[in-house]
Amino acid sequence: MLPDAGYIRYCCTLCALILSVWACQSGSSDTSKGESSFPYRFDAPDTTIVLPPSLREISGLSLSSDGHHLLAVNDEEGIVFFINLENGAIDSTLEFARHGDYEGIEAVGEYIYVVKSNGKLYRIAPDGKTETIETSLHGGNNVEGLCYDALHGRLLLACKGEAGEGARFKGKKAVYAYDLHNDQFLESPV
Repeated sequence: MLPDAGYIRYCCTLCALILSVWACQSGSSDTSKGESSFPYRFDAPDTTIVLPPSLREISGLSLSSDGHHLLAVNDEEGIVFFINLENGAIDSTLEFARHGDYEGIEAVGEYIYVVKSNGKLYRIAPDGKTETIETSLHGGNNVEGLCYDALHGRLLLACKGEAGEGARFKGKKAVYAYDLHNDQFLESPV
């Protein structure tokens, strides 16, 4: 299902406004010396956290609902890591599933969601109870990203592989949605 024209105009206007404000920031920058007004300083991070070997294959990061931890998921293990934002220590872990190819994590309200590369979602309750949510995606879609769309109350699943079935998807990429209000996977890309 394609978004309506009003929504597209809204998004374009918002992007133009953000770019205008960013471009008009006070101060000069000398791009000939590699300086930029880009708001992130990749060469001078505010904080550096050295992760343990267990997070060498990290696949996803999300800020916890309480704002005190980074949530991380290892690419190959069904474990959520709670990383303390103040000192970088792993305060706790939570095993939610067996070994697999986990690609993203997102905290929404009291729940934590993790996505597997085959499109399977895991909803983890505060007590650690895990619910598996099946979608129509599969390994060929190769889901590589997960994020929360607060405006529409849904999770977005980004596919690196096949966009879908049929000629209209050939050579394309897709983002699918899982509606959290209705607990329903949307079969058409957003």
